Amino acid sequence: MALPSAGNPISFADINDELGNSTTATLDLKSASEDLGESAAPFGMDELAGLSDDGITFSAFAAAQGSGQGEIDVSWTLSTPSGVSFATNGFILKGSANSDMSSPTTELQNSNGAGSPFTDSSLGNNTQRYYQATTTTTAGTVTNSSIVNATTQVAEVDRALGIMADYDQTSENGIDGDFGNFLKVKGWATDELIQCVENTLPSEATATITENPGSGGDVFENRNTSTINLSAVGGFSDSVTATVNGAQTKGDVTFANNANFDGDDRFWRNDTDEKIHQIANNTGAISNTISYTPATLTLSQVSKDSNSVTVRATGNTQVANTLRFYKDSTEVAVTNHTKGAVGNTSVTKDQTFSSLAQGTTFAFKVRGENAEKNGADSNTLNITTDGIGLSPTAVSGEATSTPQTVVISTVVTVGPFEGGSGTPKIKVNNASNTRYKQATTSSGLSSASFTTPTTSSGGQTLTLDGNGQVFLQFEITETTGFQTTKSYTFFDSSLSRSMNVSVLQR
Repeated sequence: MALPSAGNPISFADINDELGNSTTATLDLKSASEDLGESAAPFGMDELAGLSDDGITFSAFAAAQGSGQGEIDVSWTLSTPSGVSFATNGFILKGSANSDMSSPTTELQNSNGAGSPFTDSSLGNNTQRYYQATTTTTAGTVTNSSIVNATTQVAEVDRALGIMADYDQTSENGIDGDFGNFLKVKGWATDELIQCVENTLPSEATATITENPGSGGDVFENRNTSTINLSAVGGFSDSVTATVNGAQTKGDVTFANNANFDGDDRFWRNDTDEKIHQIANNTGAISNTISYTPATLTLSQVSKDSNSVTVRATGNTQVANTLRFYKDSTEVAVTNHTKGAVGNTSVTKDQTFSSLAQGTTFAFKVRGENAEKNGADSNTLNITTDGIGLSPTAVSGEATSTPQTVVISTVVTVGPFEGGSGTPKIKVNNASNTRYKQATTSSGLSSASFTTPTTSSGGQTLTLDGNGQVFLQFEITETTGFQTTKSYTFFDSSLSRSMNVSVLQR
């Protein structure tokens, strides 16, 4: 703490205590005064009023991104005890790449500390640096600041963005002539996102170029399209400001170098980054940055029956000019969905696939496409149409003589009974000279016994496995000398499906 202030008595004991000596130590007043920061010995005790041996302290120490690329500004405020003056080299500012100020450490300033703020430059883009300062009083007291850090600006990115369309005005108020070159269109409208991505002319540009109101009107011809050179610190992304990169004239409009770009609140095509951006009127603020690549959609089931499935694509269709639906390897291109505008981020589009086989599993997916990019495939839906699964749909065997009983080697899988109800059954159109056996595994057929089928409408019960399937094998006695065919039917209370089992005589 400091010595008593002016007007209050000061004792030698007070001075010893301030200097950290024994209270009753012998005191050299000249040396004590210099230790307290006085440049010369006092003529009296009053001249020591309020002095302190406390070190110079930092009431503020900060680092911040500089205004230029590769720059960091370091600033500080020192609190100096009354009467203390800086010694030579009494202030050192250091910078380091490490948070603990470990090597490599660079000495940036060596002075009396009056140089705040200090700009550390040539650091490169997006570079983080740490800083600490040290002060020393004439009494030898050393005080370190806190360690602070800041990061330099990211790089300024240059891009050519389009589109700008200008025209020659060849008629004004019905008078033919050359009336100059005029900028008529800047960018694409907010409902022309696909046109922007695919680099097709804005509707306004198309309407303008064909405009010919006839006598008494203005005519614009000889359209010219161009891009404009822009810059953005950190790259072209939302919340960044686009500025003009070099003075440019388009039509009758001149864009001043480094000015915030007047984007007219329209969309601009960025070929290099394969993105489009909305750029604000006058301020150059970038928003609604959208990739050329359509977003990944989500596919869900809407409905199904025995011969059709309806699926629904949901998601962002802002730049999806086509929705390509797939059923296995069959594809359907759809273009009548909601698309091409800001806000179309949760659109739904249904697609129905018809004339499908009953009881059959199909794989469905969808993706968005445009002339520039295809989006990623959606999730895959495996959907089984209502009906009875059957594989294969017919089996046959061969007899070498007549009569001959032939066990057909092909195993038939029946089920699942998708969308059905009641107990699964089996029957045959003609039960003579044919039998079948069933099991819940294909290997179980080797130990299963043959059963003579029934022609009754009530059928015979099929025992299904945990997947709703049963495995069957058939036998026919060939007696006709040419071919015997039986029609087996699988059914429940609402579903029915038949297959032919045949034996040929070779």
